[in-house]
Amino acid sequence: MMASIAELLLAFFATVGLLSLIWLLFGHLLAPGPAMQTFYAVIPIDGNAPNLEQTVSHLLWLKGGKLAHFQIVLLDTGLSESGKERVSVLLSREPELILSTPELLPQLIKKDG
Repeated sequence: MMASIAELLLAFFATVGLLSLIWLLFGHLLAPGPAMQTFYAVIPIDGNAPNLEQTVSHLLWLKGGKLAHFQIVLLDTGLSESGKERVSVLLSREPELILSTPELLPQLIKKDG
């Protein structure tokens, strides 16, 4: 009786381990490889930029997990003073972010692309 329970547990854990391994390998195959050109995630921000931190943190999560390769650009389309302060704090915390205006965005993309 105990031997059959041990065998069942062993089979269960072996199956879970095998499925986990397949899941990881499949996920690795589907993850994008290194980008040959620069891609941009442009976030238009105006006013107080209320959802900016959440949006940026989601994009940084994608980059951190190597699920996507892109440069994050914050596009100032009319920030208020409190919005500019929020962006300034975010830029000091996340130095890889780029702040741009609509007028300078084509030059930024052309320079890197």
